[in-house]
Amino acid sequence: MTNALPKKRAIFLAVALAVFSSVFADEPPKNADSTDIQDTSFRVSQENTYSILNVILPQHSLRNSKTLHNWPFFAFSLPSVSSTFKLEKDFGKMLTIGSNSAGDLSFLGLSLHSQLDLKLVKLLTLGVKGTMTSAWNYWETTLMGVYNPGKKKYRQDTFLTQFSYGVNYNAKVTIPIMAFLPKSKWTKVLLNASGSLDYTAYTGAEDKEAWIAGSEIRANGYKMQYGGSLIYILPFKHWYMAMVSAGVSGFLHDSDFDNVYADYDPSFKTISITPMAMFKLNENWKGIFITIISRDRDFEDGEYKYDQELMQKRNGTIWGPRIIAFIASRKF
Repeated sequence: MTNALPKKRAIFLAVALAVFSSVFADEPPKNADSTDIQDTSFRVSQENTYSILNVILPQHSLRNSKTLHNWPFFAFSLPSVSSTFKLEKDFGKMLTIGSNSAGDLSFLGLSLHSQLDLKLVKLLTLGVKGTMTSAWNYWETTLMGVYNPGKKKYRQDTFLTQFSYGVNYNAKVTIPIMAFLPKSKWTKVLLNASGSLDYTAYTGAEDKEAWIAGSEIRANGYKMQYGGSLIYILPFKHWYMAMVSAGVSGFLHDSDFDNVYADYDPSFKTISITPMAMFKLNENWKGIFITIISRDRDFEDGEYKYDQELMQKRNGTIWGPRIIAFIASRKF
């Protein structure tokens, strides 16, 4: 399993899952230009989702795999399940307060999160979210543990014995470009701008220690992310939406990492461009095609093993497609 699923691929699979969750759980407002009277009663819903993630990893993403670094691509499928409870109430046309709690079980591990949102005129959303995650490890592949720079490897922590936890502050504004265009079924265009500040820590790590807990390299401290999405609501029965997102993310303070990781350049900012197309067969079955293209660190040693990335010296940047994926989901 070590050779078939190195850490770098797990990172971008987690990104794809996160994008998938945000797209399907937070679709653009269907009545952004509507003046209908709003329902002021509580809206309560509970939703279970089964997803199958089909992934193609281009050669660029396989370069640090022990056995697959010369392959043109590698494809595989993985399932996940999630359960979400939502509560929402409108206070007139101006204000909506909502909350949701969810649990996700995937090949990475178990994740729990709860979010409270404040929406103004359905276009500005302010939110705060608490999260907790515990991951499992696959043989020599580490998806949860603290990094040991002396041994150049992660400590493998046992599932449900250690956890990452944190709080995320986020804001999003939706600009209905359709309001400024001729009204037709071909001009439903939205623009989203968003930003977030995320504090995360790990129960098994001291401050300044690097660790991993299911998705990406972290240290106790803050990470920021900002970007935007251009959304086109399509006038088709099944192909209902296309969008392209761009974003910048990185650690807020490189001082959160020990000085031994200075060459790794913790302050580096990753840039990603993500085109997506979404379809639905019916109200229960939905799908998404997604490609993630990103600017990442380029290191002096291009032949390092996946668990030695933190000890590498960055000497530039590299662009490339990191993942091409199709995700099918069924709600029940």
